[in-house]
Amino acid sequence: MSFVERKDHSPIYCQIAETLRGKIFSGEYAALSRLPAENVLGELHGASRITIRSALKKLETEGLIHRVNGKGTFVSELKGKQRQIILVLENGPDVERHLHGLVMGALTQAQGDGFSVLVASRAQLRGFLEEAVGCPSRQTGVLLLRCRELNADDLDFAGKHGIPCLLEGCERLRGRDWMAVDNADAMRQVVDHLHGLGRRRFAVFGMATPFAWSSFKERQEAALARLAELGVPDGDVSTAVADFQPRRQLAELFAGCRKPDALVCVNDTIAVQALGWFAGNGLKVPEDVAVTGFDDSPVAAFTTPPLTTVRQNYYDTGGKAAARLRSMMDDADNRRVQIVRKLELVVRESTVGKMTE
Repeated sequence: MSFVERKDHSPIYCQIAETLRGKIFSGEYAALSRLPAENVLGELHGASRITIRSALKKLETEGLIHRVNGKGTFVSELKGKQRQIILVLENGPDVERHLHGLVMGALTQAQGDGFSVLVASRAQLRGFLEEAVGCPSRQTGVLLLRCRELNADDLDFAGKHGIPCLLEGCERLRGRDWMAVDNADAMRQVVDHLHGLGRRRFAVFGMATPFAWSSFKERQEAALARLAELGVPDGDVSTAVADFQPRRQLAELFAGCRKPDALVCVNDTIAVQALGWFAGNGLKVPEDVAVTGFDDSPVAAFTTPPLTTVRQNYYDTGGKAAARLRSMMDDADNRRVQIVRKLELVVRESTVGKMTE
């Protein structure tokens, strides 16, 4: 007996359909074989006949099964439409180094689910969409990973033709389906941690970007908003924005007599550069200045001192995004997907002295 896990938030009939789908693709229910009768499936899954019928209807809509009057329900010979995901990155295959885990997580999940994967840049998306529309035997979904600019016309075109699009780590656009990182909550954890340690003069270091929206801007704004909520005077809060070599901005921030005693960085790249600059300019971390990053990149645990940072598991996030897109492609009701994912603050020696993981 294979009862459904009731803690899953998706409807029971969807969970049963997912289980049956897995058995079809694994060959347990072979092509052209007859499925067990509805009452037998009900006993196997601990569900009512109405629920079983809804699950079967879902699989029939996908083309995985078909009914034969007077004989029963059979697995279709072609196992449904060929399914593909268009994986959209800002610059296509030329992915930013820290996002490789995100891409690999999405690829592994999608291919494990039997999907083919096309990798495209934002500029290439429309062409791939038009090709997908022209191939009715193929079911397509679009997963946009960390794209800082989006073309609403492309998203509207996809929606018009029944192609679901999921934005991951992008701007949360009204009326769109998205899975986002809760940058505001993450930066609230960072600022509250530092403030709780008695730090009172803050510098918030952003990252230069040409885009109107970016996660870096969102993080910097969130940190400043939290400092204001805590009542930290404006005179004790300074800001800077730089590229990957922030030495000049650091020199300016720490030139005065009232040096910041906490440096909040919007990514680990800036934080690691800052640790090196402090070591070469006679400032001790964390005694003189506490430093935080964001991402928990592989180097963060091995800096001197090890870096307090916000952990993002990119591989896991990519996999969850691909799995969510798959469920959207299976959802005949087209329910809106808008998910905010919380992140974890990892405290190390750059803020509180000797720590353990």
